[in-house]
Amino acid sequence: MPRPEGRCCGVFGFNQRVAYAKKHDMMRGKELEEAEKVLQALDSGAILPAGCTDEKSCKATCENPKNISVARECFAFAEKAGLLPPGVDKEKAEKMFALIESGKAPFKSPKEFEKCESPEDEETLNKCIEFGMEAGMISAEEVAMIKKTGGKGPGGCRGREQCDNYCKN
Repeated sequence: MPRPEGRCCGVFGFNQRVAYAKKHDMMRGKELEEAEKVLQALDSGAILPAGCTDEKSCKATCENPKNISVARECFAFAEKAGLLPPGVDKEKAEKMFALIESGKAPFKSPKEFEKCESPEDEETLNKCIEFGMEAGMISAEEVAMIKKTGGKGPGGCRGREQCDNYCKN
């Protein structure tokens, strides 16, 4: 989004920037909806994660948090702002954070867990399965199916989201 002129940048000018963008039709649809959710969260006392000063810095900070503390801050803010993707389970996320902190997780950051969506090799698949079972994120039935199919579904899809999309299309 192009920035309007003046002292508007950073967290403190977010209200003005969104109002300006809305007034001048520079923000629409999902982008405007998300910006308004952020405004509501900030107005209700939510605190932006460390390192967030604008949309770009927040996206960079939260997509690749430098440590688990920042990951927790990002999760908490997204939850308060109503920006968590559908199906995200707070309890499971908390388990993941706790296991990462305790060193019991196969990966060191939540971002690395994306490897579980499409494991590149058997070792990664097994790490993801073991972690998912230990954390209570996948059932014994799901583990049996993953092992039976090698983690692949119809058309070679991997992961629930990819396979659901494959089957819908």
